[in-house]
Amino acid sequence: MKYLINQKIFSFSDSFNIYDIDGYEVYSVVGQVLSIGHKLSFRDMDNNELFYIKQRVMKLKPTYEIYKDDNLCCTISKRLFTFFHCAFDINSNYGDMTVKGNVLDHDYTFKINEKELANVSKKWLSIKDKYVVDISDNIDNAFILAAVIVLDLCCHDN
Repeated sequence: MKYLINQKIFSFSDSFNIYDIDGYEVYSVVGQVLSIGHKLSFRDMDNNELFYIKQRVMKLKPTYEIYKDDNLCCTISKRLFTFFHCAFDINSNYGDMTVKGNVLDHDYTFKINEKELANVSKKWLSIKDKYVVDISDNIDNAFILAAVIVLDLCCHDN
């Protein structure tokens, strides 16, 4: 399934709209204003919180936690010593994943045991960040989209 993630241009916090391939908004992500570290709520169109994303501050490497129903379901850590690209380790209820970006950090691949789960492409020449996310079957699409938001916060936060 393909999705388009658009970062909102005029917002006091990190905010994103997520659309399906037909252009219908299916999720929204809204960050808290004036918080220590990033804190975001990943919501469906009925305003139900599906995931809560929280940055762990005071860590040597960028680390985020994703909660589902107040239970920790994932920890995402950016690798420190990678040359020319971003790489991440994801420890989750869905399995341990790796994410690697290309040289310019515009394309990412999510994998479990070398099996591709999703491909992410950042659009070039846009005012705010835009991503096309192609997710394979048999994985929680909302979870992968929440993880892509974390990648943006780590690699492209202005």
